[in-house]
Amino acid sequence: MENIIEADFKVVQERTLDIIATEIKTIDNHVCQVALNGAIEIGAKLEEAKEKVGHGNWENWCKENLDYSKSQAERFMKISAEYGNEDSPYLSAISKTYTCTDFSISKAFRLLQVPENEIEDFVEKNDVDTMKVRELENEIKRLKQEKETADEQLENIDRLQSDLDTAMAEKEATAKLLQDLQEKQKKAENGELPDDIKAEMLERQNEIDKLKESLDKSKAKEKKLKEEKDRIEASRKEAIQEAEKKARDEAAATAQAEAEKVVADTIEQLEKETEEAKTRAAAAENMLAMSASEEVVIFKTKTADLQKMVGEIKTSIHSLSEKDPEQADKHRQVFKKVMQALYDGI
Repeated sequence: MENIIEADFKVVQERTLDIIATEIKTIDNHVCQVALNGAIEIGAKLEEAKEKVGHGNWENWCKENLDYSKSQAERFMKISAEYGNEDSPYLSAISKTYTCTDFSISKAFRLLQVPENEIEDFVEKNDVDTMKVRELENEIKRLKQEKETADEQLENIDRLQSDLDTAMAEKEATAKLLQDLQEKQKKAENGELPDDIKAEMLERQNEIDKLKESLDKSKAKEKKLKEEKDRIEASRKEAIQEAEKKARDEAAATAQAEAEKVVADTIEQLEKETEEAKTRAAAAENMLAMSASEEVVIFKTKTADLQKMVGEIKTSIHSLSEKDPEQADKHRQVFKKVMQALYDGI
């Protein structure tokens, strides 16, 4: 019994859920890397085959020889063309933040829906690596809707600008005609024109009045068009600002939810391991009930359990700090409070 009591206690690394999850993610990343590289090579070979297949036979050849649909083959070829080309804007954009090994085939293909001139900005503003495929699809869909709305508003502005230019041209033409008529009328009043011209000018007095009225209407239309143009432009800017704010709010909400989940999971794991430690301690107490050094054994057992839990929590916080330093610091403060509470309760 004395030998048992005096034996050294060592912390044995158990296969926890965190360790298993990390191993699964590592394997998953490796699988994605192999799959994407394979898709690039398949696409290149499909391009080679397409050049050799006779015109009009491509779809049948893919079905009979590869059991691919035409859309599947085109998908592989598009991935190969963009991610297998060093000059591709898509490859350039993701290489600045990620590597191709971080992306699955599904994500790589969906990113091709983003216009070439917008892909770099899109990748910088969105954490594509951690997004699920459905989340990526929704973000791309939102981007398209914003672009369609902006394009529609720009078309309205162009249309209004065209109407405004037309109205201004009509106003200038009307003003010039009115000026000419007024000059002729002035000359007629001064007796500088023949009688037939004078008669014509008198007959056109009504036309002058109408032209003045038309000029006033043109000015009013010009003012209205300018106001409408300014209103649409302000609406467009407001819509863009609201969309950007919404995206920021959604990202913050998601990050907060994930942080709360990590904290909850950590607390749940601590409670679970605490209960397990209590169970093991109780078993140790029963086994050593007759021992004179019972308190020493219990102390060593629980100390070993506590060291194990502390080590796993520190590892978890260290792993999180590499991905999200801010959230990791929050977890670190929570853990310190828990440890301080335990210390104060001794």
